[in-house]
Amino acid sequence: MKCLCFGTFAKILVLCKGTVSQKILVGSILLSVNRSYDITTNDNAVSNLLSCRDNISPSITDLIPKIDKDSVVNHFEDSIIKMLHPDKLKLAVLAIVDFLKQDSIDDETIVEPINQIQKKTLCEQKEFVFLDLIAGLFLYTLNVSNKNGASCVGDITDDYVAGFMDRKNEIKLINAYMNKSNADRRTNTQKGDNNIMFTGDITGGTFNFNLPGDKK
Repeated sequence: MKCLCFGTFAKILVLCKGTVSQKILVGSILLSVNRSYDITTNDNAVSNLLSCRDNISPSITDLIPKIDKDSVVNHFEDSIIKMLHPDKLKLAVLAIVDFLKQDSIDDETIVEPINQIQKKTLCEQKEFVFLDLIAGLFLYTLNVSNKNGASCVGDITDDYVAGFMDRKNEIKLINAYMNKSNADRRTNTQKGDNNIMFTGDITGGTFNFNLPGDKK
């Protein structure tokens, strides 16, 4: 049985990252909740989280009731996505969803709180808003004991992630879900270090999500 906790979630992203170090990526993800909790230079703390030996610090979990979801999404948009390899975004989605399918949590559990998506629905999806997905799943993992992943985190290897290469065409990364309300519109224009381009309104037809080398 698998468990999607922060450690297993972050391990998949680490295997799909660009040139940044794993401590920069993992530490930067946690900075989305608490800008004062910085482990981007702490190899030991990051290693213990990725191996599921330690639970997430109370400096993060104590803030769960006060988390601003929009702020987290904005942080992922500004800082995290550009740390990932553009050719491996679909691999990350496929690996995370595969892990989630084998998790023993109830099908009705909301695992993507940005759009209030339940486990069963997410596991059956073929189209994903990548930004919402990884930000939302991160928020979900904050409520899971990280140590629960200790028995399965070792299954997440380069070969495991690469094993989804032939399935990349089974899913699409889209601009927004069709039922996204106009109140949720957010406009942004930026170009990340890995040449991922976000332009315009993510809920309308003017938004472009260009992934070099990763055909949809």
